[in-house]
Amino acid sequence: MKAMSGIILQDNKQLREVLERHSVRSLLQGHTHVSENFQYNNVWYLNTQSASAAWWGGNWLGFEPGYTILEQGERDIIRWYANEYEWEHKLDPEDTLDRESIQEQKEFEAEQIRLYLQEITRE
Repeated sequence: MKAMSGIILQDNKQLREVLERHSVRSLLQGHTHVSENFQYNNVWYLNTQSASAAWWGGNWLGFEPGYTILEQGERDIIRWYANEYEWEHKLDPEDTLDRESIQEQKEFEAEQIRLYLQEITRE
């Protein structure tokens, strides 16, 4: 999922124009739970994964729970990097909806692996 896709932001073209007009150098955004960084027209779009992960079982689309560390210089961000950490998620016993979501994600991932293996073993 791209950080600036229509799923996340409906008016991304207008936002981009405002950022560029005001010489914004970076935009830190989140809530997709995916670490993604890209630059467009001299603006860095930094998307950080989520620090919370209990409801999805600790890993979402290959991203462990974590956060982004930004190192700031006098005028610019010098660099950034994701910091992931391990932890054991715990769901309440009555939390059946999240358990179902986790199981659906596991089944989806298994099916993607099956399809991938089927594709690469074709002659």
